[in-house]
Amino acid sequence: YTAAVGAYMIAGRPDEANKLVREMNREKIDAGPRLYNTLIAAHGRAGDIEGVRAAERAMRAAGVRPNGATHGARVAAYARCGEIALAEKALDAGRADARAGNKPTVYAYTALVQALARSGRMDEARGWLDVMRADGVAPNAHTYSTIVDGLVRAGDAAAAESALREMKANGVEPTAVTYNTLLKSCVAGVTPADALRGGRDGSNSSTGFEAVERGDDGSNSIETTTDRDRLNPPPGADADASAALNRARRVLESMRASGVSTTVVTYNTLIDACVSAGEPTEAMFGVLSALVAAGHRPDVVTYTTLLKHFSRAGDANAARWLAREMEADVAVAPDASAYNCLIDALVKAGEVAEAASCVRRMRGRGCAPDRRTYGALLDGFCRVGDVRSAAGLYDALMDLG
Repeated sequence: YTAAVGAYMIAGRPDEANKLVREMNREKIDAGPRLYNTLIAAHGRAGDIEGVRAAERAMRAAGVRPNGATHGARVAAYARCGEIALAEKALDAGRADARAGNKPTVYAYTALVQALARSGRMDEARGWLDVMRADGVAPNAHTYSTIVDGLVRAGDAAAAESALREMKANGVEPTAVTYNTLLKSCVAGVTPADALRGGRDGSNSSTGFEAVERGDDGSNSIETTTDRDRLNPPPGADADASAALNRARRVLESMRASGVSTTVVTYNTLIDACVSAGEPTEAMFGVLSALVAAGHRPDVVTYTTLLKHFSRAGDANAARWLAREMEADVAVAPDASAYNCLIDALVKAGEVAEAASCVRRMRGRGCAPDRRTYGALLDGFCRVGDVRSAAGLYDALMDLG
């Protein structure tokens, strides 16, 4: 029954799940905490605070006592619903549980630390690290990674690097997720506000943290000497961008020295750092070559980041070629962000008719244009003095609301 209830909840069919629970009650089938933990977690993932509370009430009504997993499910569920105060209360309730075997695990503490870090409440997040240690629960790699993530989101790269050093000093080995998150701080021009909105490459999902462990891939790490040559900023680069690239090199060297394998996110972030620093196209394609040599495949973020570079440069020919490569890659589903970069490049090159054709191509591939798509096209019509097309597009957008 519990497995079936969980399957229905994952499929977004709570009515069927609740029907099974009622059937269990009618048949007087004893439900242990695992059933209610499943319900609480599923409602939390859906952001359904009332569902979480209903599952808790049902658990109490059935006389089922919470276990350690229940505390973790409650904390994570409330955190995902944006109810951090309730998440803290749930964790404190678990800490007060007199049954030694039912104390909250590292999962529960990490869920709260993550919620606080994502909300920019870094002092409180770090305070909970001290609490969990005092409670005899050792922070793991994911706990520390959420701290690094929060500091990067806040734009405090130095503190993020310090957290990595603290992690190592406490005997916890960083993972690829930890290093990839730290690399994000090396993308020049990312302000705290930008970071809090999240990125496209793994990150929130960008960094994509969840309160569950993720494994590393088994690919070979990139050669440090190659990275040093590639990431040395050119003489004319902006000082901030130069510092960011130097920091990226340092993080990558640390990653290699720790024996942590790279992932596609590692290379996507390096490409993005090159784009932000105004590095030449050859540098970015060098990183792309390293990505492939390490056994990875470019994903939609890889293509989009490179298209962003060609868009900024107004290089329509390169953007066309890369877009064709992207569309021919069966493992990649181009999205609006990727096409928007292509359209921007075409508009800047004065190829407005082709840009309009690209919008139709998007629709044909099942990709819905967004506000940025139409904004770029409207700008293109204005650039070439096509007032009639600009007015027609504007009126059509107004009709659509």
